[in-house]
Amino acid sequence: MSTDEEVNHYIFQQEGKIFQAWYTESALRIAGEQGLLAHAGNSHKYLRDLVLNVVGPQHLKKELLHEMDTITRKHLSLWAASHEVDVKIATETMVFELAAKKLAGFEEGKALELRENYKNFKDALISFPLNIPGTAFHDALQGREKAMRMIRSGIDARRSSCCSNGDDDFLDVLMREIEDEETIMTQGIAEDMVFLLLFAAFETTSTAITLALHFLHQHPNVLQHLKEEHEKILSGRGNKETRGITWTEYKSMTFTHLVINEIVRLADSVPGIFRKVMQEVKIKGKSN
Repeated sequence: MSTDEEVNHYIFQQEGKIFQAWYTESALRIAGEQGLLAHAGNSHKYLRDLVLNVVGPQHLKKELLHEMDTITRKHLSLWAASHEVDVKIATETMVFELAAKKLAGFEEGKALELRENYKNFKDALISFPLNIPGTAFHDALQGREKAMRMIRSGIDARRSSCCSNGDDDFLDVLMREIEDEETIMTQGIAEDMVFLLLFAAFETTSTAITLALHFLHQHPNVLQHLKEEHEKILSGRGNKETRGITWTEYKSMTFTHLVINEIVRLADSVPGIFRKVMQEVKIKGKSN
C-alpha cells in the first residue's frame, strides 16, 4: 500500500509499462466483465476517449454546463420547499438524473427507477465475492441484473429506431461504434460501459458535493468569498434578467475553481486504486 505522493506519481507515470490497472473479482463481476475495468492499454484508451464525447471540455462548453446549471436550479428549488434534506441522497438523485439522460437517454421517471438498482454498490465492490442472499455482493448482482435489463432495453430501442432522441448523446456515439466493424465495440461492451459510468458519475460527484457543503459550513470565510465572487459576476451582467451560467462566467470563477480543486483533493471518494506490477521495480532504492 502506498500513500506517498512521489511514489504514486511514479506509478501513474509508468501506467501500461511497469504497472497495470487491476481490480478485485467483486468489482469486475459487478461492473461488467466487458466494460472499462476489463480493458487495458489501447483498448482502454479507445473506450476512455469515447467517454470524452460526453464529458470532455468541448461538450462541457457547448451543452453540459448549461444542462448542469438547469438541473441544479431545479433541484435547489425542490430542496428549498422541503422541511428537511438529506444532502447525500438528494445530490445522488440530482446527478443521476442528469447522468441517466446523457448516458442512456432516460427521462426523469425512468432515471429514478434505474437509480433504485444501484443501492449499496460501493461497499460491494470491495466485498468478498460470495453470491448468497444477505451479502452485499449478492444484493449488488441482483441490482446489476435489473439495471442491465433497463439499459439493454434502451440500447435495443435506440438501435431499432431510425433516429436519436434529438441530441447526439452517448448512446448515439456507441451506436455508431457498434456499427463500425473496424472497432472493438459490441453491444455487450456498450451495456457494461453505460452501467459503470452511471455508477461512477453519481457516486463520486454526490460524495464531493456533500463534503463541499460540510467544508463550507466549517469555513464561513470561504463561503463568504465565494458569494462575493458570484455576486460580482451577477452585477457585471448587461442583462439582469439573464438566467444560467455562461462559459465566460464559468472561466472567470478563479476562487471557485480553487475551492473545487481543494474539495476534490480532500473528498477522496475512491477508497483505493489497485495496480498490478508487471516486472520487478525499484522504488526509492528498494525492490518491490
